[in-house]
Amino acid sequence: MASEFPTSGDKLRKLINKSRAFPISFGFNPGTSETGDEYFAAHSRKTPELLGKLALTEGAGTKSAFGTFIIDASELHLTCFRTLPQLAKKVKKYLKENKITLNVVIFDPDGNVMDSDVEVLEGWEASLAELDEDAASGGGDKPSDIHIPPAFRTAPEPKAAKLAEDVSVPPGFETEPDPEPEPETSDPGNAAIAVLAERLRAVQARAALLSPAIAKRLDGALRAAAVPLRDGDAEAAAKVIGRIEATVAGIPDPARTDPKVVAALASLTGAVNDLDGVAGDKLRVLLERTQGQIEAGQTDAALKGLRTAGRAFQAVRAAEMRWVKAAPMVGPLAEQAANAGATPVARAWDTAREAAEDGDWPAALAALPRVIAALRAVAA
Repeated sequence: MASEFPTSGDKLRKLINKSRAFPISFGFNPGTSETGDEYFAAHSRKTPELLGKLALTEGAGTKSAFGTFIIDASELHLTCFRTLPQLAKKVKKYLKENKITLNVVIFDPDGNVMDSDVEVLEGWEASLAELDEDAASGGGDKPSDIHIPPAFRTAPEPKAAKLAEDVSVPPGFETEPDPEPEPETSDPGNAAIAVLAERLRAVQARAALLSPAIAKRLDGALRAAAVPLRDGDAEAAAKVIGRIEATVAGIPDPARTDPKVVAALASLTGAVNDLDGVAGDKLRVLLERTQGQIEAGQTDAALKGLRTAGRAFQAVRAAEMRWVKAAPMVGPLAEQAANAGATPVARAWDTAREAAEDGDWPAALAALPRVIAALRAVAA
């Protein structure tokens, strides 16, 4: 199992880029005082706890941290369920050793900043280029740095401006917009800038009413949108502001929704998107229904759906972890008995294994007792 998860080089770049859409689980062992013996495990479908245990077992050091990460412009945000002293500095050093230039910010599960290693960076975007055919040829879509929860994203417009280029400003280093451009009414260009400035103020006011998590994601984009306004570039400003307006319009009206419910749905949706197979599909259907209830202002029904989905998600993750632990012990015995002609064992093991391959972890785990009973019957 260990060889599947240690993450470095281009594999790490791919997972960091993937974290623009949803959180990626990780476990980190800082190693010893020797250089280069850090152990970083990351996976899009495994639990943070599992990767933390793996990092502790396989790494050279005696402690590990684990949680999830996302990329936000030039910063890698790690939400840690268990952390270590100077974790931001150590992870940033590991990234640098893998030729990835990013700042690192550590959060606790409640969203409070615990640690950070932040500076003005140059060349951080280039350091995330993946060594695949799309990257080599310059092809592929460049993800936006406006990180809206997956459930609330709107499809990009054809031939729209690349927001990663127009909007990507490292937090803390944005150019402050000129809030009140001074247009000359006789100049059509200045009149257009004045209209765009009013549109920007309107979308800023709308964003201020959203949940804190979503508003924080939009803040950098809103600040950067003022740059072409300040420079008098009406065409560029219109493209960027129009894209932000479309994004904000896709988020439910805050007058009819509870921001905490919206934030809870976004968090759970990101976690469920990490699940493949039958169990993940069932949870996604439930969350789609809950999103419709939120948009309709049915807060009580949405809360009930979120609680149900949350309990189901925890049950699926728990079943997966128990299967991962039990299957390596039961599987070899079942295979040996099946090869010896024990048909009941073969049938029971095939049922359990097929459920696991389909991602139906509760069904796979529920089938294991029948495998064990069949093995005992053969041994009797």
